[in-house]
Amino acid sequence: MRSTVRKSKLDPYVGLIGSVPDKEVAEKAGVTPENVRTFRLRRGIPAAWRGESAEELAVRLQSKAKLRKPRKPTRKVGSRPSKLDPYREHLGEIPDKEVATMAGVSAENVRSYRLRRGIPARWRGEAALPLHYSGVDRVPPTPVSIDPSADKQAFRVIAEVGGTAREYVTFGTDMSEAAQGARERLVRLHPDAVLREIRLIGSAL
Repeated sequence: MRSTVRKSKLDPYVGLIGSVPDKEVAEKAGVTPENVRTFRLRRGIPAAWRGESAEELAVRLQSKAKLRKPRKPTRKVGSRPSKLDPYREHLGEIPDKEVATMAGVSAENVRSYRLRRGIPARWRGEAALPLHYSGVDRVPPTPVSIDPSADKQAFRVIAEVGGTAREYVTFGTDMSEAAQGARERLVRLHPDAVLREIRLIGSAL
């Protein structure tokens, strides 16, 4: 039985691919620019028309492959595996939407998974405070001292309650005061609550 090789509309234009923009080749072949780009990258043809070398393309493809290659998840015996476990190293470093696309889940799944583990969205400059208090016995016993004449600031608080991330708003003259007050109020409402993150929103009226 004679094998047949599937032909592409781009085969007659191989000599042009990489030398001229993908859009021009697409117009000649009657395909989309994305078809040309995919055809070109699969064959390791650099975009010479914009000054890209074969070495630069190889490095770019290698970096992209490394980013998408899932790592073998490490988890405790008996814990439930997640589709996001292999992509933990990317959480917070690249947008949740991109991680969601790689893992085949929704962006909200990624956000919840990230917040449950106290991972800030560093790709947008977010920083998390190392405040992981759980239970009344871990809350500092000193009450929050509030100066009525001081300007109040509004802070966004993210806490883990029963394995679910919840958002609140609290107020304080500075982040330290707001964090302390938030911890005390959280454990009164939910003894098992864990304060994961606190961020300044703006000045309170």
